[in-house]
Amino acid sequence: MAVDAKGNLIDPDGASHSILIFKGPAMCGKLAGSIADPYGQPSDASSPDALGGPIAVANIFGGASSMLGSISICSVARGCTRNLTNPAMFEVAGVAMDSKGNCWADATNPRGAATLTYFQNCAGRGEAATGFANSSFGGLDFDAHGNLVTIDFAASNVRVYAGCDPACRKVGGPLALRGRAVFGKLNRLGVSFAAADVTSGQIDIYDYTPARLTYKYRFNEGLPGTQDVEGIAYDPHSKQEPSL
Repeated sequence: MAVDAKGNLIDPDGASHSILIFKGPAMCGKLAGSIADPYGQPSDASSPDALGGPIAVANIFGGASSMLGSISICSVARGCTRNLTNPAMFEVAGVAMDSKGNCWADATNPRGAATLTYFQNCAGRGEAATGFANSSFGGLDFDAHGNLVTIDFAASNVRVYAGCDPACRKVGGPLALRGRAVFGKLNRLGVSFAAADVTSGQIDIYDYTPARLTYKYRFNEGLPGTQDVEGIAYDPHSKQEPSL
């Protein structure tokens, strides 16, 4: 799941092949929109303005006509109107949309190798991001410096890159995670990172800088350890751009 810049919660519901938007900023806000995704099974979403603008939706797998994962471009007003695909995208886990309307997809290709694909203006066929060193797919977020923060699920670590449009420059990592997570998010100031630990059913909280993750504590709010914990989001989310 994700929170947009206005505090609205975006919930990609893989079971119903839809994207739910809950009005924020408020805990457990009212359902404000529901979008059917005809292009695949939603696994992640990203948008600066989920109720008034475009939403980039990661489909881990495609629809009935294709198993290939993709990125759907959707809106509450118009539904899902575009589908972005690339031969390097087979299973798509994470997606990120920046404030300028560019998109990135974190995926594995048909051979199981990790890929990061850049879509300028969230359109076109995409370009392979060079210098991407992850070993498997995972979630994406931007830190307060505009760096792309990526989770490597298989390696249980985080890597931080700049650019990736399409050339990535290494900023930090690999930064070890305590447990295995597919998704994680940064807080408003970009100093706290929350990871959804699927191995223990916990949310793990870390102090974050681009060069270091320091484990602080974990919580589950009553979730049994046998339950998978997949998504986590901060409200407000990371400001995502450096201060001027």
